[in-house]
Amino acid sequence: MNRNTFLMILVGLACLARLLVKTFVPDLILPGLDVAFVCALSLAACLLEAWFSRKESGCPVCDFVYGALAFGVLPLACGWSDPTLAAVLAAVGGVGHLVLSFLFGSLRQRLKPGSLVAPAAAAFLLFLAFQGFTGFIGFYL
Repeated sequence: MNRNTFLMILVGLACLARLLVKTFVPDLILPGLDVAFVCALSLAACLLEAWFSRKESGCPVCDFVYGALAFGVLPLACGWSDPTLAAVLAAVGGVGHLVLSFLFGSLRQRLKPGSLVAPAAAAFLLFLAFQGFTGFIGFYL
């Protein structure tokens, strides 16, 4: 399986988990859809591909399309977002998944091939860097 398949599975599971939690515990406050959600699930999909796939899939157009579909359509289908937020999430999810897939792929080429810890550390550091970048942009906007 490639990272786009893993991304669809992870976003679908997150939407299902949120739907079940909101059904059985409606007063619980859950985190919303934001850039951190996009970043975490995209890097988790890249990490799962690094662990379970022998070769890296590399189609930037597919990464953008699958990212836009996963973050735009699936939360809309489970009632997590409205159509306006879904359009914004589709754009942010597509671009975010494309950029993070490219960055993780370039880091993966420089890592030791048989290691399990190195891709996890690279994904964690990319998550922290992406969070810092979004905080920096949000501070100046």
